[in-house]
Amino acid sequence: MFTTKEITHIFLVGIILVFVVAFKETISSGIDILFVGTMFAFILLTILLNVIAKKSMAQRYESTLETSIWNWERFGFKRERRLNKPIPAGIIFPFLLAILSYGNFFLFTVLESNITGTSARSAKSHGRFRFTEMTDTTMSFIIGAGVLANIALAILAYLFDLSVLARFSIYYASWSLVPFGSLDGTKIFFGNRNYWFLLVVITGILLLYALAIPS
Repeated sequence: MFTTKEITHIFLVGIILVFVVAFKETISSGIDILFVGTMFAFILLTILLNVIAKKSMAQRYESTLETSIWNWERFGFKRERRLNKPIPAGIIFPFLLAILSYGNFFLFTVLESNITGTSARSAKSHGRFRFTEMTDTTMSFIIGAGVLANIALAILAYLFDLSVLARFSIYYASWSLVPFGSLDGTKIFFGNRNYWFLLVVITGILLLYALAIPS
């Protein structure tokens, strides 16, 4: 289900996000191996569940989904406005924000998804599928599955008194809805805005709850 490139990118992202969430604690108290290890496990679980949910939904639509670190190359609304070389924003931005905010603000937007139709979808083009290309609405449902999976994980984590895991999961779900560049939130927003709004409302309620209760 995962390519070698995807596994590498996911583990790299896990390391980046551990730095982000542990930055303030490490600066003030030094490195706590148990703390860092626990954060890494929680973050990895959050990301893997998100990606697996999207890949599973993609299979239902006879498609494949590949995940990679977010690269930023467009700087305007016109397609031709692109940077000569993409910037690995999924690596740079979380680091910068953690340092500039002294670890008080987390940027969990680090991955982007690419969806393509499979040969099975192409074979059905003369049946109930009129086109082999992925529609924007279909892509929004596929990407949205990852957000729903993180919402479910957050609720379960709270029920089992794993508040840190719940927070990470809801933070990740929230950032996954940001419509910027080639991020997942863009695909959901432009694919089906009603669906995007529904996910924002649900995630927003859980986010407010996560911020209101003590850690």
